[in-house]
Amino acid sequence: MKKTIKEIVEVEDVRHEFYCDECNKYLGVSYECDDGWYKELGDFEMSYYVDDCWFSLRKCLCYKCRHEFVNKFRKILFDIGFKVE
Repeated sequence: MKKTIKEIVEVEDVRHEFYCDECNKYLGVSYECDDGWYKELGDFEMSYYVDDCWFSLRKCLCYKCRHEFVNKFRKILFDIGFKVE
């Protein structure tokens, strides 16, 4: 025997909207999965270990601002004497 039961189920969608930390450009939306995971758009992270200390940077950047940041960071490294290997 088979019984078909219809129910109205309310579902909650959790939406994460991402904007560039530098220019505030809208990067898109990511919907949260049932387990709480969601894709982070524009995620940019750098970390360095110097003299027993960790230095880290985490931002949400669009492609243009990411490119500008990396170029600025490279220039600073060259200006203080770093060389490309």
